Amino acid sequence: MRQTFSSDPATVAAISDALALSRSAITDGLYLGPYAEQSVKALGLEPPPMMWIFEWDIVSGDTATFDTIYTLTTPHVDEAVAQGRRAVATVEKMRDLVVGTAASSWASPDARTQFVAALDYEQNLFTTLDAYRETVLRHAQWLDTGSGAAKAAWKSAETRFRAALADHEHRYGDDLQLPAYNFTAANLGLERADRDVAMAWVARGLLVLVVAALGLGAWSGRRPRFPGHRALHALWTGGRGRGGSDRSTSWTAPAWPEPPTAVRPGASTVCWCGLSRPSCWCSRASRTRGSTHRCTSPSRSARGRCSRSPPGRSSGGGTGSGCGARSVGWRSSGRCCCSRCSRGAARAATGSGSGRCPSSVPPT
Repeated sequence: MRQTFSSDPATVAAISDALALSRSAITDGLYLGPYAEQSVKALGLEPPPMMWIFEWDIVSGDTATFDTIYTLTTPHVDEAVAQGRRAVATVEKMRDLVVGTAASSWASPDARTQFVAALDYEQNLFTTLDAYRETVLRHAQWLDTGSGAAKAAWKSAETRFRAALADHEHRYGDDLQLPAYNFTAANLGLERADRDVAMAWVARGLLVLVVAALGLGAWSGRRPRFPGHRALHALWTGGRGRGGSDRSTSWTAPAWPEPPTAVRPGASTVCWCGLSRPSCWCSRASRTRGSTHRCTSPSRSARGRCSRSPPGRSSGGGTGSGCGARSVGWRSSGRCCCSRCSRGAARAATGSGSGRCPSSVPPT
């Protein structure tokens, strides 16, 4: 100490006191105490105690990182925030001790200048990290509790962090001896966090829409009440589970898909919603070559039992039309919908009066 800095007893005492405080300053400034003091294991790994700063100078902005830290420090969030402020106060005390020494008492004036510059850098860095620490912890606390006080503290700390970061990068952005920390990831994380309030309201709105859709689906039942009621009822049915029913319902967006098979062949039908009117398909086991099928209970639901009818008779209660070997009848009309024809043939079939599957079109 005497050979490097000064032989003056008062100066030596001041420098010694400043260095003695450096340990607590580093511990409070670079670590989140309530988290760092724990032995953490995740996915077979042991996250480092200084997990919020990677590779010595890259400040993290990952939500997974700070959610983990917050979860482990939930009872001690205030203590973790106070640590950052305590680190800044400690560095200020260290700087005051060194600045209070006379420049002439130092072995080299440059040594004193460099010492003070290092303490200025440490104070500036810890001020920035202190504001960022409180920002991310209060943000996580707001997400967890929804507290208005936590939200106000988060926004206040973020304002302080933006100002401190601008000063930190301005003073040390091009300094190779005392380089600025990398806050790129931190900025990206805060930009995402600033959208959380809007996303929370969007989520609430979507929840209201889902509840309304389920309510309309439950209210509409299976009777036609308004356009699209079948889709809402299917949403309600799928949301509450099968409920003891021995039949399944499938709603699909594409037109003319391959008709699905019912749960109990020969006893139920499966409905689908294409670009045209809803139709019902008889289960695969009850579709036999050379016969026509129709869905019963046309006034109640498309999910009626399947029954065979001789070719040439009405297959759905509407206009009499003969359905081909691989056809089933519409629920609300006498037209047929081909079950194994190509998409173009199916479109042509439903648009015609007979609705017969062309025999020249191979099954798809």
